[in-house]
Amino acid sequence: MEFDTLSRMRREGRRQQLMLLISLAVGALLMLALYFYANAERTPVAAEGPVVQAAAQQPPQRASEQVAVEEVAEEPAAAVEESEPAGLETAAEDDTVAGIALRKGHNSPLRSLRLQLVDESGEVAATTRTGHDGTFRFAGLAAGKFYLETVSENFSHRKRPLIVGEGSQTGLRFEVLPNPPSVGFARYSHFKPGVELPSIEARVFRFGSVDYSLYKLELARSFINVVALDDLLAADVSGLEPVSRLERSYTYSVSFSERSDEIDFDVAEAGLYLLEARAGRERFRGLVSIGTLELVSKLNGSALEVIVLGLGGGTPDALVKVNQNGVLMGEGSTNAAGIFSVELGRRGVYEVLVSDGSSFAWAQADARPQTLAAQQKP
Repeated sequence: MEFDTLSRMRREGRRQQLMLLISLAVGALLMLALYFYANAERTPVAAEGPVVQAAAQQPPQRASEQVAVEEVAEEPAAAVEESEPAGLETAAEDDTVAGIALRKGHNSPLRSLRLQLVDESGEVAATTRTGHDGTFRFAGLAAGKFYLETVSENFSHRKRPLIVGEGSQTGLRFEVLPNPPSVGFARYSHFKPGVELPSIEARVFRFGSVDYSLYKLELARSFINVVALDDLLAADVSGLEPVSRLERSYTYSVSFSERSDEIDFDVAEAGLYLLEARAGRERFRGLVSIGTLELVSKLNGSALEVIVLGLGGGTPDALVKVNQNGVLMGEGSTNAAGIFSVELGRRGVYEVLVSDGSSFAWAQADARPQTLAAQQKP
C-alpha cells in the first residue's frame, strides 16, 4: 500500500517537470517569432512596377557633382573666405582692399608693416600689418573714399586715395620710401693722445646706411672768429679730405626703435676734429678733441676764474673765450700760472673754450656768485 502511494507521487513529479519544460519551450518560440517579426517591419520592401522602372531609367549622378554639393552644404561661403590666405591672388568683393607693400626703389616686400585706412573725416576705419610676404588685406569695409597710410616713423608718411564700393581693389602696389636714419652723439668728446683712440657712441634711430667722416680742423685759423661751440660745429669742411671714414648699414627690424653703435677711429694725432654722419640728405655733427688740455673753473667773488691744465713747457699761454648763450662775455690769454679771469655780468651757465694752437678744450661752468645775487636784491 505504501509502495503504490510512493509510485504515484513520483509519476506526478515527472509530469510537472515535463509541463514546465513544455512551457519554457513555448515561451522561447514566441519570443523568437516576435524578434523576426520586428526585424521584418524595419526592412524596406523593394518597390515594384513603374516606380522601379523610372528609377532605373534615371542616369546616375556624377561623383564630382556630389562633392560640390557636400562642400557648399557643409562650409558656407563666409567660412571659405575667412580660411583663404591674404594675397594678391585672393578674390575680393567691393568692400575689400588687398595688395602688397614694397620698399620704393628696391621692390622688396615689407613684412609686419603697420597700415591703416582713414576716411575723409580723418577717422581710422581699419588697421592691419603686412604678412611675411608683404601682402595686406582689409575686408568688411563700408563704401566710401579712404586713404591708405603707413603707421611708422621708419617710413615717410604717404597717403593713397581709394574708393571702396566701386569695384574690386586687389593687386595694389603700395610703395613706401624709408626715412633715412637719425644719428645722435655727444656734441663734444675728449681723448688723451697716446693713451686712447677716439671711440664715439652713436645712437641710431631707423634703418639704412650711414657714412661717418672725421675731419681735422685748423685751430689757428678756426679759433679766430669762434664764440661758441656751435660755431665750430658749423665749420665748412667742403674743401677738406676726411682723415678717417667708415660706412655702417643698419638693418630693419620690427622692434627696432633705437640702437647704440661704437664708432672707432684709428687717429692719434692731437688736434680738434669734426665728426660728421651723413644719412640721406641729413647731416649730424660732433666735435672730437685729442689733446692734453683740461679746464677747471671756480668763482672768485663776481669773477669766473678759468684754470687751464696740460699746457706745454715754457710760458703757459692759451687763448680763452667765455660766452653765455652764444654771446661773448670775455676773451684773453692765460697768465703765467695758466689762469684766465673774467667778470660775470649775470648768473647762469657759461661756456668756456680754450686753444693753444694745437689742442682744444671745452667746458661749461654754472656760475651763481653770491655778490651778484646780493646786487639783484631791491
